[in-house]
Amino acid sequence: MPRRSKDKDIETARILGILAPIISIVGIFVLPFVLGIVAAVLIYLAVSKVGDEKAVSRMKIATIFRVAANSIAIFSIFFIIASIVGVVVSSATAMYDVEKFITTHPEVLSSLMLAFGLLLAAFICFLLWAIFLYLSYSRLAEIYKNELFKVAGILFIIGVLLLIVAVGVFVVIAGFIVEALAWATARKREI
Repeated sequence: MPRRSKDKDIETARILGILAPIISIVGIFVLPFVLGIVAAVLIYLAVSKVGDEKAVSRMKIATIFRVAANSIAIFSIFFIIASIVGVVVSSATAMYDVEKFITTHPEVLSSLMLAFGLLLAAFICFLLWAIFLYLSYSRLAEIYKNELFKVAGILFIIGVLLLIVAVGVFVVIAGFIVEALAWATARKREI
């Protein structure tokens, strides 16, 4: 591949790498699952442009887990909403007797347990996404001699773990910011 083409690929990777975290941050507040998938694909394309097989294979796995996590999360949230609507509609008849309601409608409790199980599955997929993203970014840190890639990966792992206590959202946002900075400061290199 000629040098000019390599430089163009690296510049394209940088643009995609900067754009994806911005889309991810916006996606937290607007269409989180759709924009999350778009951002995951953009990051995969950015890493693919770098051309390192190890980084690309790890990023492919990370992308699969992020798409799975987004899909499971949206399904479980809709399932929780449907379960709550079912509880509200059904409880109109058993307004004050919760114990009687639970014993006569065990499917509501089962639905809620299933929904929380799905959220747990989404959490595990997000954690696996963060781990494989870290592994891919560790490789990019070596290639570009830019430790910000590793820092972003570590922030994603910590942020996902802290999602349980809701503080993780802010750590994940910090991870996206560092990720954008890492791509913005990535030096051109010989492949």
